[in-house]
Amino acid sequence: PVLAVRFLPLLDYPVWIYQSHVLSNVQAFSDHFYISWLPVPNLGSTLPMLVLTPLLGAELAAKVLVLVNAFFFVIGYAYYVKGVSPAQAGIVYLGAAIVYNIFFIDGYLSFYLGLTLILFVFGFILRLPGPITWKNVIFLSLLSVGAYLFHLVIWFPIFIYIVITGVLKRQTIRWLISQIIPLILFLIYALTRIGQEDIVIRFHQDLRNKIFALVSPLLPF
Repeated sequence: PVLAVRFLPLLDYPVWIYQSHVLSNVQAFSDHFYISWLPVPNLGSTLPMLVLTPLLGAELAAKVLVLVNAFFFVIGYAYYVKGVSPAQAGIVYLGAAIVYNIFFIDGYLSFYLGLTLILFVFGFILRLPGPITWKNVIFLSLLSVGAYLFHLVIWFPIFIYIVITGVLKRQTIRWLISQIIPLILFLIYALTRIGQEDIVIRFHQDLRNKIFALVSPLLPF
């Protein structure tokens, strides 16, 4: 589906391509744009696109990113399912059936990429035997930072799951330490935004959309 057409009919997808083109040629657009150096929790597609766009151009770079993500989404889904139950041999192949999901259609590129990461994170946590080691704490911290940069609604379920797991395993401090860096990044972002503008809390007019947004990271599971 990705290679069949030049312009993918995805809602937010053209915005991400445009953003990558501007960032890769920011000097040419200096009269209209400037870069704000903040740990924005929506950079999951922006950062790899910054590497790929100068080599391939923004359009092809986005396609390559989506193709690579689709491949790893299927693998990540199987990895997660086997972590839940090694006996579920048939279910591991369902990843190929849901890889082009509603978030792909909506063109939420960072969120779509983040779904793949969250599969690997939960799969990794399920495989941690016994007490968590400091090596695993560091690795889990790196994964959590990546999840935060993809999207807040990708990181929040990981954060909640880690807190609950830490309490149940009576290793709350070690598990929470893995979340210090993403928490710091979030505070930097939030405090900077608060300093720049008034706080406005916006809710979806349609309550069903709001609930859907909250549970969306769990849908692949």
